[in-house]
Amino acid sequence: MLALAQAQMSTATLLLLPATAPMDLQLMHKHLVLNCKWLEYQNKLLQLQEKQLKFECMKFMHAHVQEE
Repeated sequence: MLALAQAQMSTATLLLLPATAPMDLQLMHKHLVLNCKWLEYQNKLLQLQEKQLKFECMKFMHAHVQEE
């Protein structure tokens, strides 16, 4: 959670780059913003996968207990 908050703060900070910055800085800025958004997406995906694994584990444990 802390990493996600830090990534969101970094994204917000990166969005403040002025339009008058040299072109190479603007391209780097766009690249960094896209990387932050990609990492935020990957983080959410991993959180969903973690929830799914926990659910599958609970389902397996429940089925196993019922067999006994």
